[in-house]
Amino acid sequence: MGCLRNWWRPSTNFLLSSLEFIGRCAWKECKELKSATIPSSVKEIGDRLFLDCQSLENVTFAFPVEQIPQGENVTAFLGRVLEKRPATCTARFSNGTFVCVDGDWRAQ
Repeated sequence: MGCLRNWWRPSTNFLLSSLEFIGRCAWKECKELKSATIPSSVKEIGDRLFLDCQSLENVTFAFPVEQIPQGENVTAFLGRVLEKRPATCTARFSNGTFVCVDGDWRAQ
């Protein structure tokens, strides 16, 4: 069970600008969540952050692609964080947008 799942039910989520860490499965199974913004202060993001968030359409990362935590490439990072995402999900960084095409993330 995600740590935020039981008390956070809005369709849009905005996090504190001072947040530095988001744990594993934080929004797991938040069925109503449609969009989220991850602030630039975040330095570490756990696996499966949005696991089974079937309504998720947009995730905005308020940092550039080059600052993906832990030095991962874009495809590995998005695959890990947005596991089991809807096919229509879009990930936006401060300097680029990526969409899922046939299960693979590509720059738009």
